[in-house]
Amino acid sequence: MKGRIALILPCAPWVKYKGCINKVKTWNRILTLLEKKRLKRKVEVYAIDCIVLKSTGNPIGIWNPKKHNKIMNEILKYKLDSYPSWEKFKKNPNLFNRFQTIVKKHLINLSKKYDKIVAYVNVKAYYLALLKAKKFVSKRIIIYKFPYFSPFQFFKRKNIKNLFRILEQK
Repeated sequence: MKGRIALILPCAPWVKYKGCINKVKTWNRILTLLEKKRLKRKVEVYAIDCIVLKSTGNPIGIWNPKKHNKIMNEILKYKLDSYPSWEKFKKNPNLFNRFQTIVKKHLINLSKKYDKIVAYVNVKAYYLALLKAKKFVSKRIIIYKFPYFSPFQFFKRKNIKNLFRILEQK
């Protein structure tokens, strides 16, 4: 389908909601609006996630919680939820470098499948990793810039309106 878009959202407390993305308030809000605005077929939603998997010893990066069952199952089995605080990465720059490298690799792969990539992330570590990775991808990538990094920014009407303006642009 022409005009396909990858939408990257911040991670969620997967364990708390037993992997059901429709129960996650942030994700549910966006998924509901995608359906309401008839963008569901055009937009595929991904998560950017810093959880370090036991199977690889590396952060996840960008993944699709609906399609990557193996990752979700590992998260749920080992209760691997992780809050992506900037402090965690400041204390461990090596982890942030590994995370950035993985995000770059995933972003390059997504750019081969989609006409546009939009990131709507209100987490500083995710924003910075995407910003750095963006330099290596030739496709149109839009990283939404929140006024400041806060969970509350995700739900602000103005920000959501701007996100959907971006998604609806040709």
